[in-house]
Amino acid sequence: MASTYTYDPSMITRKGKDQMRFELGDTVIQGGNMTTALCDEEYEAIIAKYPDNWLMAKFQCLDAIVMRFAYEVDTKIDGLSYSLSDRYPRWKALYDDLKAELAAQNAAGALRADKRALKPPVFRKFMFENRRRF
Repeated sequence: MASTYTYDPSMITRKGKDQMRFELGDTVIQGGNMTTALCDEEYEAIIAKYPDNWLMAKFQCLDAIVMRFAYEVDTKIDGLSYSLSDRYPRWKALYDDLKAELAAQNAAGALRADKRALKPPVFRKFMFENRRRF
């Protein structure tokens, strides 16, 4: 299946790939995978995975983008050079900022994908006291 790269600025008020592209600054789609961070299908899949948590969807998009750009290196051939590694620091800074924002919102586990997986603490007050003292 071929990847698609579209962006409609009139749709940025609706929660979807266009708003996500706008918020992340991934709006230059003319070059396809050479200029965009993720394709439409990747954005849509991540947004569908977190329909009720926009910040978590945004965080997961940034996570995918950072992982993609982490391995890119600079290339220099004769007079032509590509500085692909320059893209990584910008995305990593966005990722770190959003991670800190999510952690501040919910220190008890906002970064867990499934909040239903949060279990009550195992340890309780007075759990080690011996009630059968002689």
